Amino acid sequence: MKNEATSGNLLFAHKVAGITLTVLVSLHIAAALFHALIKKDGVLARMTGNAG
Repeated sequence: MKNEATSGNLLFAHKVAGITLTVLVSLHIAAALFHALIKKDGVLARMTGNAG
C-alpha cells in the first residue's frame, strides 16, 4: 500500500537537504577563495598542509 503523504514529505525533505548542502558547500568554497585570493592570510595553505 502506497503512502502518498509520506512519499511527498520525504521528497520535500530530500530536496531541502540537497539545496542546503549545495549552499553550504558553495559558501565554504567561496570563503576559501576569499581567504586565498583577497585576504591572502594563509588560511587555505594551513588547511591544505602547505603552510610554512
